[in-house]
Amino acid sequence: MDRFISTETLIIELLLVASLVAILVRRLRVPYTVALVLVGLVLTLQQPLELSLTPELILALLVPPLVFEAAFHINFTELRRNLPGILLLAVVGVILSTLIVGGAVSLVTPLSLPIALVFGALISATDPVAVVALFRALGAPRRLALLVEGESLLNDGTAIVLFNLVLAAALTGHFDLLNGVADFLRVSAGGVVVGLALGWIAAQIIARVDDYLIETTLTTVLAFGAYLVAERLHFSGVLAVVVAGLVNGNIGPQGMSPTTRIVLFNFWEYVAFLANSFIFLLIGLQVNVPTLLANWQPIAWAIVAVLAARSIVTYSLGWVVNRFSDPLPLRWLHVLNWGGLRGAIALALALSLPARPRPAARTGAHHGLWRGAVYPARAKHYHATLAARPGHCDPQSDSDAVRAAPCAPDDLPRGRHASRQSLSRRLHFGAGLGDPAARTAQTGGNDCAQRARLAAHVSRTHHRGTGERPPRTAARPAQRADEHAP
Repeated sequence: MDRFISTETLIIELLLVASLVAILVRRLRVPYTVALVLVGLVLTLQQPLELSLTPELILALLVPPLVFEAAFHINFTELRRNLPGILLLAVVGVILSTLIVGGAVSLVTPLSLPIALVFGALISATDPVAVVALFRALGAPRRLALLVEGESLLNDGTAIVLFNLVLAAALTGHFDLLNGVADFLRVSAGGVVVGLALGWIAAQIIARVDDYLIETTLTTVLAFGAYLVAERLHFSGVLAVVVAGLVNGNIGPQGMSPTTRIVLFNFWEYVAFLANSFIFLLIGLQVNVPTLLANWQPIAWAIVAVLAARSIVTYSLGWVVNRFSDPLPLRWLHVLNWGGLRGAIALALALSLPARPRPAARTGAHHGLWRGAVYPARAKHYHATLAARPGHCDPQSDSDAVRAAPCAPDDLPRGRHASRQSLSRRLHFGAGLGDPAARTAQTGGNDCAQRARLAAHVSRTHHRGTGERPPRTAARPAQRADEHAP
């Protein structure tokens, strides 16, 4: 009960801070999202908060309302007219940005090329929330706003799929181009099909109901349900939400009363405001300022690489768009270039990174940086996550259960094909460590001992990397007599 009260208090405090910041930025003419990050940094310096921010929280709870609200307001006729240019920026642009950023970062920092490409993939998705809000306030040209918003919606799904493919290749040391392209097309097309089906079904139900409360509830179920269904089927949840929002926003309102439209638009505007506020405030609260200052040089090089890649992609692909479509003015390309901000998707993908890479993927100074700074923090987060789970067992106090466990950690990757299969289960769209039920079935029901063994492995590896002595455990019991039997 105390934990619930503390969580509720923290949420109310964050909402109060977001409201005060929103009031303040109206007077100071500062972008709302930037102000939230700065306020979060100040709060962290004053009193660090113990927040367990996970990729599941962002991808499954905060991203769907943002994506659905933006897609719901896009006119499909205008989108179809500008679709070639948007697809070029959202698909080809993300791939080019990943390659440019990865190559540049690997040259000027200690990161190896596979790890640098992982960084390039996770940082390639744009999230121009502040830019779109500024467009609405200033009355920017509709086509320019559509290009910025459409690119952001589609490149989210592209970046997530590409990130998982690159991460799997970095962890396994093997990449099959044909299989990678096939997986990319399968996951993307599957998300589109799921979004089309669920969006059409929801629109048909809404057309036969004349109650604004029920219709608002159905759109809420659609936004979150499309993501969950697509993820359960191992498709792109973000693309499913985008397509569901497009279908429902262009077909659903035709059967709505004026009252329902007003309520529905206001509701999703409020939900998007809440999601944006939480995301950017949590970004500021999660920043470790001492670590940021200690690694300012590689961070500066990474920023330069990201800005350079964005400029190359925007102006080169803009020239291509002008060759076969309605030309884009040069000043619009300037806006597209500087409007490619990063936000929730990049944060969620960064949080979904595994605790440590395989030895083949790290070299030199990067090995020391990962061992000394990144991995201990991830190990601490791993132990805290285990402790919060129901039925948690202490790996030291339950050492007998660990030693008596009859199974090996079958869900850990073995060999090239087993590694790829395990990665597709554990890292798919930042979905965490796999299905608990399946993991329990693999370990013969001894999930407590399995988690204890994994925690002990993390602790031993952490102490080897930091030079500390691991905690002593009880003496190992004598070998069983039946182990000597022929």
